[in-house]
Amino acid sequence: MAIHTIMLPDMMHDDAPRSVIWDDEAGTVTGEHSSLPWIQECLAATPPIEVEAGMRGVTLNDPGHDPADFLRLL
Repeated sequence: MAIHTIMLPDMMHDDAPRSVIWDDEAGTVTGEHSSLPWIQECLAATPPIEVEAGMRGVTLNDPGHDPADFLRLL
């Protein structure tokens, strides 16, 4: 398990790259990205959780610890 720093374009900041720092062991995120409050809310929810992906819903079983689920959340 590790801490991962992911740089994503942030629409709220002219698409400038902003950080999402994910601790897959603790299941937490920190960083600069404007989506952090929503991501933190999703990780704090009791799994499984439903999120919208495009025009359909996706079920995430463990987005705090599962890399595939976390990627879908982003």
